This record gives sequence, C-alpha cells and structure tokens, in this order.
Amino acid sequence: MPSGSTSEAARGRAASSARKAPRGRPFGKGNRFAWKPGQSGNATGFPRDLRETAAYIERKLREHLDELVTALRLHAIKGSPTHMVEALNRVAGKIPDRTELTGDNGEEIRVHIRQRAELVERLTRLLDRPEATTR
Repeated sequence: MPSGSTSEAARGRAASSARKAPRGRPFGKGNRFAWKPGQSGNATGFPRDLRETAAYIERKLREHLDELVTALRLHAIKGSPTHMVEALNRVAGKIPDRTELTGDNGEEIRVHIRQRAELVERLTRLLDRPEATTR
C-alpha cells in the first residue's frame, strides 16, 4: 500500500470523527420541555449554594423530625445495632473516641524532622561511603 493513501485514510477518519452526530435524541423543534436560550437547566432544582443547601436539609429534617425519631426507635427496638447505638448516642451523649499512642515502654513518641542534607550525611557515615552526595 503506498504511503500517500495511508495518510489520506487517516485524514478521512479524523474528519469523520469531528462530524459525529450528537449523543442521545435531541429535542425536536417546538418541544415544550427543551430549554430556551439563556434558560438555566436547574431553574427550580436543588439550591447550588452550600449554605442554602445546608439550611434546606435542616429545614426538611425538622419538618419530619417526629417521623425520623419514631423510625429510629422502631429499628432500635427490633434489634438493629446501628440504630441502637445512634439512639443511645442521642439520649445519653456520644462517648468520645480516645486514641493514645505510646513508645515501647509507655513513654512518649518523639518525632524528629531532619533536613535532607543531614540525612544524607548520616547515611553516608553509616554506610561508610564518602562518595555519596546530595543532589
């Protein structure tokens, strides 16, 4: 196959991929559900601002608080461990999680942050390789 025909074929593929049809079925003319020019796609949807979203969620939770508490109690009574823990946390307060890290004999752990040059120097002395240098 001549080299000229290969490049023509490649150009043909590139041109055809640039003219691909749109994905899905676009709205036809006159469709009442199609967006008008300049119209937002989320005109009456969920608020976009985070503070508005948090307030919206809090408002909705407060509106249905009695139903939520009743559902939580029913699941806890039926034996759901997750719901039992959540109910106890709400009634008695959550027990704080405490994690304590100690050294070998219960002493505190010390963290030393060293500079790269100091680490290379110490490694060089340990390995007894004076030719090692920093980059």
